[in-house]
Amino acid sequence: MQLPLYVVEPDIKFGFAPLTSFQTPIIEQLFIPKEHFGFQEIILVFRNPESELTAEELMRTESSIEVAKNTLPIGILCRVIAYDQMVDELPTAHLHAVDKVDISTVRWVSENVYFETELNRFRDDLEDLTVEQIAETIRILDYAAGFVGIPGFETIDLFEHKVDTIACAFISDTQKRLDYIQTRDITSRFLQLTLIFKNLEIPFESNESNSGSNKPVKKARVSRRKSKRGSKKQESALDKYLKRLANLDVDEETGDYILNEIQRLERLNSSSSEYQVAVEYVENVLNIPWGVKTNAKIDFATFRTALDSTHYGLDDVKDYILEQMVIEHIANVGAGVVCFVGPPGTGKTSIAKSIAEQTNRPLAQIALGGMTDESALRGHRRTYVAARPGRIVKALQQHQTMTPLFLLDEIDKMSSGRGGDPASALLEVLDPNQNDKFVDRYLELPIDVSDAMFICTANYEEQIPPALKDRMEIIRFREYTKDERKNILEDYLLDKIVNEYNAHEFDISITDEVIEELSNISAVRQMEKQLRKLYRKAIVDIFVKGKEEVVVDIDYFNGKETHKIKNTRVGF
Repeated sequence: MQLPLYVVEPDIKFGFAPLTSFQTPIIEQLFIPKEHFGFQEIILVFRNPESELTAEELMRTESSIEVAKNTLPIGILCRVIAYDQMVDELPTAHLHAVDKVDISTVRWVSENVYFETELNRFRDDLEDLTVEQIAETIRILDYAAGFVGIPGFETIDLFEHKVDTIACAFISDTQKRLDYIQTRDITSRFLQLTLIFKNLEIPFESNESNSGSNKPVKKARVSRRKSKRGSKKQESALDKYLKRLANLDVDEETGDYILNEIQRLERLNSSSSEYQVAVEYVENVLNIPWGVKTNAKIDFATFRTALDSTHYGLDDVKDYILEQMVIEHIANVGAGVVCFVGPPGTGKTSIAKSIAEQTNRPLAQIALGGMTDESALRGHRRTYVAARPGRIVKALQQHQTMTPLFLLDEIDKMSSGRGGDPASALLEVLDPNQNDKFVDRYLELPIDVSDAMFICTANYEEQIPPALKDRMEIIRFREYTKDERKNILEDYLLDKIVNEYNAHEFDISITDEVIEELSNISAVRQMEKQLRKLYRKAIVDIFVKGKEEVVVDIDYFNGKETHKIKNTRVGF
């Protein structure tokens, strides 16, 4: 492919971020003869600073040899965004840098009155770089992108293009910038980028090894940043963020990332929408209880008895939970993942709540029934409007501990939709080999949830995704027998409802016939609802209608209440 070529002065800056309303472009504009309007792509070549001819003179000459001799061999392929005549009434093209190209031959096209050249795209081989070099460069890019404030930087596709854009934005010397652009070896360019930051003394911390706790080092860095702003200034929101960061128990890499996000606020206009988005992100990150764990002091001698006092039967469940708690205490391993499977009303959710109470863990209940978007669990990327963290991170923020009990209800009723498959997000959360580095899309930081406890519930085992089922211990709940339901009603539900309704102040009694009738209801939850209904009706009859006592017999249960009427004489 042959494209038109234009010569530019060496002091022009370029990058690969797209133009944003032509207000902050990297290659802002190029004066092009009006008769050349219409090209979709053009190639820019830089005039050699040692040339005696200007870029304008080189474009006027018809000598291909003169152009080739006075220009540099690596140029920039640009896409023409728009043509206009808005600048000093001169023909102008707005450009977007696309790629670097080798300029092999230059030819004068007399009939069209312009130069053209062969298109040979310049390609870098990232395999020449070491893992350490790539990691170091990524850290520089994360910081520098916010420092420079290049619009659309996150949309640049190629890694080497990001590097070139940042480097050219920081190099102020024209000759050094040209030398960088003309450097073919990618390793040399990456080293130059690192040297640029060191020479400019930009506040960027390299990934140095550090033994022991990272907290003192991080505090020293934060203090150094604050001292540069002066101690006489009133404590600002930024200072408060830095103080909160110093108290977080995070590793060095995470601390550096959060510190860079906080420092980025200094460079943004406080009235801009980007500033508000950045503040919201910093608030969300700092609100995570990094390293905070609930002091779960469990009395193992009374643990089983405590569960027996709230739930009848369920020996398999109670034995498994006790075993897990003991092993976690002795071997200091994760609590594991258990899934309660059984019909509705068999006590799956309620015993999970009792386990949370007995293990001194706050309960974080997440209803999964009908969920079709994995972003609800994993969060939305910050590029979206009104992006938020997922439910997992929100639960940690709400309870301010990294060791809650996550109750994932109705795990068999999730489904995939346009927003992805929520089951894929749960794979990372429930897998003990992965959940120590769970990454929320909004935060883009690894979070350790391996010390949390996970209990799932389901009605139908066959509807649980196989990959999730493989990661969980399945405990099956069967339906209670009539005798078991009768025991639950007499030993648990009656006392529970009387205490909740404060019904011991009223004279209410229930006959054995009604107890037998209620025991025929297969689901404990439905049985409890019916019993509550009877107590509410009886309380209203006493409190509102003035009855002295209520005997809930079979007629009262069926709604055929008999009213005794006094035998009084009527007439003369």
